[in-house]
Amino acid sequence: QSQDVELKEFRKRHNRYMAADFPSTPGHFFQAAIVAVLWLVESIGNATCLANGNELGILGAYTEAIVISTLNLGCAFMLGRAVAYLNHVTFGFKVVGLFALLAFISGAGSLNLLVAHYRDVTGTFFDKGGILAIQSITDDPMGLSDFRSWLLFAMGVLFAVVSFFDGLKWDDPYPGYGKKTRRVNSVRQDYLNEKEFHIDELEGAFETAIDELKSARFALAKWRQEHSAVNESRRRWQEEFGNHLDSLERAGNALLNV
Repeated sequence: QSQDVELKEFRKRHNRYMAADFPSTPGHFFQAAIVAVLWLVESIGNATCLANGNELGILGAYTEAIVISTLNLGCAFMLGRAVAYLNHVTFGFKVVGLFALLAFISGAGSLNLLVAHYRDVTGTFFDKGGILAIQSITDDPMGLSDFRSWLLFAMGVLFAVVSFFDGLKWDDPYPGYGKKTRRVNSVRQDYLNEKEFHIDELEGAFETAIDELKSARFALAKWRQEHSAVNESRRRWQEEFGNHLDSLERAGNALLNV
């Protein structure tokens, strides 16, 4: 009951008049699977594109690709969660959400453009590839000379956008509303489970009592039959005893006559 009151107060305080909208557990699993597949595909794609100029070959390129993909998708997902604060009733939180949105727009483009330039100069971070990539993007941000670098940029931005919306849809659009609703639903479910458990116990006790009553009823019927049989036997003994007295009286009278 206290959880329900708390949820009502939250809805009233934050102007939430609709039910919370958040994915179920299978939905969360599906969203996590999407991010995992994107991470795998992007890391393999980045490794393939970066392998040509990497001194360590495909192994070194894949190591760098894992870092790039994790940074790209992870930041996009977290910024997607933070953008939900745009829906908050408090102005300060709205500013946080706006900052997260601007950070995603600028960061996703900048990071993937830097990776594309890094692919263009075909070096390694352990060499001077990172420095050359920064110089290249500073001198001419859109000056990518290889089509595969543009392809790498487009793939990174696309996957970042998907991860961003995946993070945005991970919970209810209003921050904290989904979590509070799930907590109330969990308490309600615990109450229903406890109620169902005790109902099952009562039904079991009721069935046991019914079985005992049936057994007692059967035993009572049996005892009634036995009682009737005993009474009938007693009546017959009384009749036989009366007949025996009559025969004794007749015999006595006969003897007296003799």
